[in-house]
Amino acid sequence: MAGFSQGGGDRDLFFGSGFAHQYHLRWFESHLPAFGVHRRSLRTEMPGFALAGPRSRELLARVCPDDVSDATFPFLSFRAAEVAVVPARIGRISFTGELGYESWVPAEGAARLCDALREAGAGRHRSSRARYTTRPGSGCGGADRPGQPHAPA
Repeated sequence: MAGFSQGGGDRDLFFGSGFAHQYHLRWFESHLPAFGVHRRSLRTEMPGFALAGPRSRELLARVCPDDVSDATFPFLSFRAAEVAVVPARIGRISFTGELGYESWVPAEGAARLCDALREAGAGRHRSSRARYTTRPGSGCGGADRPGQPHAPA
């Protein structure tokens, strides 16, 4: 999945699923005008987190003070919000086809967000415990945080 969000001023941000990063870059490189538009990957500066499944809205609501109901946050919407006291860009998108959200945060806030999601889902959501995956460098995986479970990307 992918989507756009206004970045402020004369910037727009394009967000996409991590596995499709190279496809997106290749497309932009082949479609950018010769001058006046620049692209820069923020992949390492803003790691992404995905929540998917029938209870993903409930989990997000535990860590985000904004109203994330269907009425105020419909499918394919993007917004800036705080998630676990970390500034984030959130998209109501899902690669799986289920209810889902993807959040991108500054790298320095990734570990805090990961901890908050685990805590908010403890005892409630299977995916918050053993069935999540992260990419090395996100601040959430075993390679980055000794003693934490990690599924290699």
